[in-house]
Amino acid sequence: MRIRPFAPLLLFSAPALIAAVLLYAATSAAPAPINRVAVDANSSGNSATAIGATQICVSMSNGASTTIDVIVDSVPPFSSNEGGIAGFNFILHYDPARLKVTAYDNEMLLDAGGGTNPFDFTNVVPDTDGNFVVGFADFGSNIENGAGVLSRITLEAIGAGTSPLTLTDVALTDGNTSAPNTYVVQNILGGEISIDTACSMGSPPATFSPSPTPSATATVTPTPTPTPVGQTPSPTPTATPVGQTPSPSPSEPATVKGDADCSGVVLGPDALAILLNAALGTPLPCPNAADVTCNGLVNLGDMILILSSLGGTATLPTTCA
Repeated sequence: MRIRPFAPLLLFSAPALIAAVLLYAATSAAPAPINRVAVDANSSGNSATAIGATQICVSMSNGASTTIDVIVDSVPPFSSNEGGIAGFNFILHYDPARLKVTAYDNEMLLDAGGGTNPFDFTNVVPDTDGNFVVGFADFGSNIENGAGVLSRITLEAIGAGTSPLTLTDVALTDGNTSAPNTYVVQNILGGEISIDTACSMGSPPATFSPSPTPSATATVTPTPTPTPVGQTPSPTPTATPVGQTPSPSPSEPATVKGDADCSGVVLGPDALAILLNAALGTPLPCPNAADVTCNGLVNLGDMILILSSLGGTATLPTTCA
């Protein structure tokens, strides 16, 4: 996977940058859920603002190319500062031994009303690692709604067999760019591409179910061992938790790498904290933890690495050697 260079981010205003990161960080949800985001393995029946019958699988020859659509079926209209759609992100997982991504078009539904001011942070193509990260936001004046195509993706067959097409990390945000709401998507459906073989007719589309949030683990306080009379007790060393880095400064508590806001876990708000620091100079609660690129600086490169780790396409270091 290759992430687009982050230098173009600097061409946008601070509010636009903040809105882009809120695609990942927003935790509120628009009242009306979206019924379905799905892979349509045959794009021929779709347009920017209309979707036909969804086809789960297509069969193609090795060396040929085909286009698939990632579709949405029920975006509510923008009203009272919520609804409509202004941005989306997802990861399309495919078998890199059988397919590669050669092109894409995100200016479909979100460009239907015209006046688009696009911000695209999709992986560069060709993408060959099996995890195609797609992200797009529109800061234009028109806020689209209804059904249509979020992204049209061109795939080239490079090996015989069947490749599942699975969507994860799906997030759609509404038109409230000052405080975006993230929709609840009730059904996330995938598909498959069969190369030099017939489709598995009757197979259900792949569905992604988020993993449950792990429960907090209680910390057991060890019972101190009595010191025999006449002996000087040895000082007890302070243990460093596994996967955490001791803080070099008394003002910053020890925490995991990437935990820029000192919350104890790495989530979207940590990327937002780094963005606010870069764009507006807002102080970081845990600057040492924010330096995940281990270059002694905190900048947008750290933000991108944290977002990539949340999408499952990168791993944060546990310490900086």
